[in-house]
Amino acid sequence: MRYERAADAFAAARTLNDAIPLSHLEILSPAVAASFEPTAKFLLFAGFSGSSPEIDYQAEKIRTLLGADHKILEDGDALRQYQHLRDIDFHAKPLSAQIAVPPARLATTLDSCASEFRAHAGLGVAQVFLVDEVSTRSSREAVARWREVASSAAAIYA
Repeated sequence: MRYERAADAFAAARTLNDAIPLSHLEILSPAVAASFEPTAKFLLFAGFSGSSPEIDYQAEKIRTLLGADHKILEDGDALRQYQHLRDIDFHAKPLSAQIAVPPARLATTLDSCASEFRAHAGLGVAQVFLVDEVSTRSSREAVARWREVASSAAAIYA
């Protein structure tokens, strides 16, 4: 599901997470989304499974909640997309890290990180990264920012 703004993708993710049991719920920032759809801004992937009637019900529930214009992949197409999503290599990026915060704080945390990401929206976990080469000083500053933002988000719930 394509979104122009991260906030809209996270709102849709919250709606789905509250309504149906999901196998996974991921949001991709533009740099990651481009490997799936070159013109996409933010992409939302929601995985669900079950018996045929359960899958039909969940697919219809998604259409009802988010609109009929969202693409629902099946069988081999769904598996290929999931494998591509699962196998993204963040260690190949110039700088990457993983953060974990309460799920309700993930969207604002990632916005404050000012980096690209793959977010596991239902869990509050994300891989954040920079796409451009960075100096040692810039790396330290980015990591310090990510730590501060994640610590602040987690401290609210402590």
